[in-house]
Amino acid sequence: DVIVFQFAGHGTQLPDHNGDEATQDERDTLDEAFVPIDFDQSACILDDDIAAITAGLPARVNLTHFIDCCHSGTSNRMFGAGGGNARQSAGGRSRFMVATQQMKELNKAEFRRQQPGRIRALNVRAQRDILFSACTSRQTAKEHHQQGDFTLAATQVLATYGINISHAEFLRLTTTSFTGWVDQTPELWCD
Repeated sequence: DVIVFQFAGHGTQLPDHNGDEATQDERDTLDEAFVPIDFDQSACILDDDIAAITAGLPARVNLTHFIDCCHSGTSNRMFGAGGGNARQSAGGRSRFMVATQQMKELNKAEFRRQQPGRIRALNVRAQRDILFSACTSRQTAKEHHQQGDFTLAATQVLATYGINISHAEFLRLTTTSFTGWVDQTPELWCD
């Protein structure tokens, strides 16, 4: 089976409480996170949480992520390498939310609550998930008129070519409209 997960919204970075970020990239010491609508009352969804869900998938199930938010590169925390017309930055804004102290404290409390039963998801195994991210883990994703530029480009490619193209070709066609951008680089993460 193939499961598709799509998230378009705000992203942020939060303090890493288990030290796993430095094992991925010594320059990156923050967890990447999705910011849910109730972020002021509950924890964000960390890259560690997505990795735990992915690690729990049954054998023979593949997961494809389409993530259009700031810091989305490596949001699935797995190991790998990394048509539409996105609009240039004029009139656009980042989909980034600065983590407030309240957000940091809510996420720290949630991390401690989950820690005893948390699945260790960073074991190296055959990757069964694919991540199309709007940008690298250090970049912000842009939007215009409350629509993410990556989502616009991706949906235009799908409308034109359907689902019978390779992942590499989908990424090439989607990122064509980002050529020359220095502040947003969509990525493909998979084996």
